[in-house]
Amino acid sequence: MTATSGHSASAWMINWSPGGERLASASEDGTVRVWRSGDGSLVHVLAGHDDGVWSATWSPDGRRLVSGGNDGRLCVWHAGTGKLLAQLEPGGGAIWATGWSPRGERFAAGSRDGRVRLFDAATARMCGALDGHAALVKDLVFSPCGRRLATSSDDRSIRVFDLASGETRLVLLGHEHMANTVDFTPDGRALVSCSHDRTVRCWDLATGRERWAVEAHDDDIDAARVSPDGRLVASCSHDRSVRLFAIESGARVGEIRGHSDEVEWVSWSPDGKRLATASTDAQGRIFDAKSGARLFLLEGRNFAVSTLRASARGDVAVVQDDRSVSVIRPAAGVARARAFGLHEQAIEDAAWSPRGDRLALASLDGSVSVLTDALAPLRRLALGCGAYAVDWSPDGAQLAIGRADGGVELRHAESGERLALHADHDSPVYAVAFRPGGGALASAARDGRVGLRSGSAFRALAGHEDMAVSLAWWPDGNRLASGSRDATIRLWDAAGAALGVLRGHRLTVWGLAVTPDGARLLSSSFDHDVRVWRGGALERVLAGHTRQVGALAALDAQSALSGSREGVCRLWDLATGASRVLRPHALPEAPR
Repeated sequence: MTATSGHSASAWMINWSPGGERLASASEDGTVRVWRSGDGSLVHVLAGHDDGVWSATWSPDGRRLVSGGNDGRLCVWHAGTGKLLAQLEPGGGAIWATGWSPRGERFAAGSRDGRVRLFDAATARMCGALDGHAALVKDLVFSPCGRRLATSSDDRSIRVFDLASGETRLVLLGHEHMANTVDFTPDGRALVSCSHDRTVRCWDLATGRERWAVEAHDDDIDAARVSPDGRLVASCSHDRSVRLFAIESGARVGEIRGHSDEVEWVSWSPDGKRLATASTDAQGRIFDAKSGARLFLLEGRNFAVSTLRASARGDVAVVQDDRSVSVIRPAAGVARARAFGLHEQAIEDAAWSPRGDRLALASLDGSVSVLTDALAPLRRLALGCGAYAVDWSPDGAQLAIGRADGGVELRHAESGERLALHADHDSPVYAVAFRPGGGALASAARDGRVGLRSGSAFRALAGHEDMAVSLAWWPDGNRLASGSRDATIRLWDAAGAALGVLRGHRLTVWGLAVTPDGARLLSSSFDHDVRVWRGGALERVLAGHTRQVGALAALDAQSALSGSREGVCRLWDLATGASRVLRPHALPEAPR
């Protein structure tokens, strides 16, 4: 498995499940992989072929997959369990095309010998054949009514078969090179095809004539698919792009880029809002169909949890390294909201407003965004440099921002107006924290200093021997804790006087939190541990994570949530040390 995609060789095809909740990709590495479409996490690796897999398609009910490969095999899979249900060798050589009838009673396979074979879905036995092509069948698709089947071939032709009689009803000629894919419009009145002749063509099925033909790309075109609403065509090419065309005229209306090599396949999500692509760069990608923004890669791994922030309403904001944000209820094990692509670069911090109805995100793309608790964007504050940290003032009127240039900036929370910019540090500011009740703002920076600002007065608190990266106030505002790469936690009073040092972690203390009753201080570290401190002494070590723990939130007096680079959260019982694992992207949505 590669670090970037899960597939270890070219990905040839990717298709959405009928409900849109999963994707299946077929690859030259001989596997079919099933992914969650919401977060790109890997569900199953289906291994049943001895050579590259060219096609993988879903049954209409989403319960089965059929795959065809270069080994001449057809494999039928249980989509839920990944179990191989049937393995067929129908003859005819490599199978490049598969598809299901609209009601799911039959599936079809197109082979190198130019024949399309039909199979009874209940028994997996062959129940018919369609002949006419003189070369490899590259693609096939049933009509929306289920009475016809369209095919494309290396013989440059497109054929439309009547399934009742098995006869060819139309032969569409015009492509000057192999015809790669074919797709019906939702009303069944037209077909869209593409070819290595670099054209996309739309055919009228009543007359058999072209409605339009466009030279759509600068290199060979491998796939073209009609959107679910029938308004657009998406095509993909060896020129590494996906392009969008109006179905009525063939006019180009958009372009999406992101792959580093040939784009072999494109498919629309059932709601038409997203596009999935497969490429010879071995990657699958998911794009927003309207904006063209890449939402995520299909990587077959979990993304590190970098930030956890608990709100006054009981929500927890989870930020992960794929730039996703989830709002979860840990105790219930559900997600209230998820969003991808809110920022163009890494999201370094998150902070809830005092009432818990607004969430601020700080990003290295040079901005801070303000969202509703359902993750709907409200405003974007441009900074001019990256942001590592953000916090709300106790009255909710201001935002404090830790900047990459060492500044601490104050903004009006509603208007976004800059209120002040303090050059308190000479290196990136990794944490900012308003004192509960107001009156002071603490900051922690790469220069190793903890800053304490009250109005125009600023005090630098020295003591850490390496960069300071985390902060937490006690709820009464009388004490402050700071964590550092020197593996220590330092305690300060509200005026900045040193109160003591807590030692025990072996690596950077990235997370600090105080329970709402003020009885316990929690710390998390790159040494994989969470530590519980009470009265300046170690009460318990919470062990369970297998990688660095960089995110921490105290939920109430008895529970906490930690997040690590293994991509999981652990919900801890502070009294017993027991925990259970939560995978943020895999949590079900909360009932509305």
